[in-house]
Amino acid sequence: MNKAVGLGKRMLSAFLSAVIAFSCMMITPLTSSGDNAQYQFAEYADRIGFLVNQAREEEGLKPLRVLTYLNDCANVRARELIEKWDHDRPDGTKFSTVVSKELVPFSYISENIAAGYSTPEETFQQWKESPPHWSAILDPDMDYIGIGVTYDENSEWKWYWTQLFIDCNKELAGAYMPAWNRIVPQSVGDLTGDGVLNSFDYILLARYVIYKKDPNKKIYFNELQLESADIFEDGEITISDAVVLKKYLIGKYKTLPVRPQDIL
Repeated sequence: MNKAVGLGKRMLSAFLSAVIAFSCMMITPLTSSGDNAQYQFAEYADRIGFLVNQAREEEGLKPLRVLTYLNDCANVRARELIEKWDHDRPDGTKFSTVVSKELVPFSYISENIAAGYSTPEETFQQWKESPPHWSAILDPDMDYIGIGVTYDENSEWKWYWTQLFIDCNKELAGAYMPAWNRIVPQSVGDLTGDGVLNSFDYILLARYVIYKKDPNKKIYFNELQLESADIFEDGEITISDAVVLKKYLIGKYKTLPVRPQDIL
């Protein structure tokens, strides 16, 4: 059995929501736990984001960037759904209060929620078959997306999924383009995820910094790449990080990360 409810700029159909809420399905249990489970959730979230952008591209719409902070908010909402299946939060406030407007100054926010299915593909198809949810996914005014997923074996629906969409015409830190297969850096500076630090990582980092403000050439990192690219570990990714990585590659520095006080 599954439930899915969505908010877009159009009015939701109560009848349609009721139909979705009581349709039947099988549940596949989660097979991993701990850190592995969290990684699996993050990979599933990226796949949802990838499917969203694939659908938007087919309709000639701009892609949505995943916002790391918004993913965190969506994960909070996914866990809240276990306690209360609603767009209102367990404390009675609207779902939108999960996002700080000080951190993300959005002009509009909407939410899709779903429960029951155990894969990104099934859950995405569930939203696709519901006009209100699909309208939220294809809303041309949206700029960023956050995706949350969680699993609770002892809960009613087991699997819970959320999408948060925001209209925010502003560059926000921690944004990346979702990919079907996530690049997972093995160490600081390993931006290609191949476990080897070489000139490919340096070139990728340099291009990321140089083309930050060029929408036609801009490179997007996922949240793990963003963490890996912060060579100084100062919360910013600048040309200094690329310079230090280059110096590491030519042997001037023996280890990474390099902190400002360690600069030769």
